[in-house]
Amino acid sequence: MPSMNLKYRDIICLVLGVGRLRKHYEGGERTDKDELLNGKPLYRYPAAFSSDGITCMGVGTLDTTSELAPSSFGELYRGVPGQQAEVIVSPNGQYDVRLNVRMESVVPAAKADQK
Repeated sequence: MPSMNLKYRDIICLVLGVGRLRKHYEGGERTDKDELLNGKPLYRYPAAFSSDGITCMGVGTLDTTSELAPSSFGELYRGVPGQQAEVIVSPNGQYDVRLNVRMESVVPAAKADQK
């Protein structure tokens, strides 16, 4: 089953662990260069995702330029207003999917709701 690439305007992320810098790959080989998005280093965090704040769409990874503190575990984040999230859905087993969500910047969900 191939992966699907979707766009969302509003997606909520529940951070499930500590992030790490993404590294750039060339020709299938990892390099020492950081992966960049609009000139900023890209971090990857394990996360769960929702589009309505109630239903879990699935789990996977969040790629963002926002450097979240290690204490972010269990906190809710969403993208800044007007930003679209790129969601790649791929199979993770017979009855399961894995999500990779890329958002340039994320803020705590409470702050996003106050704007």
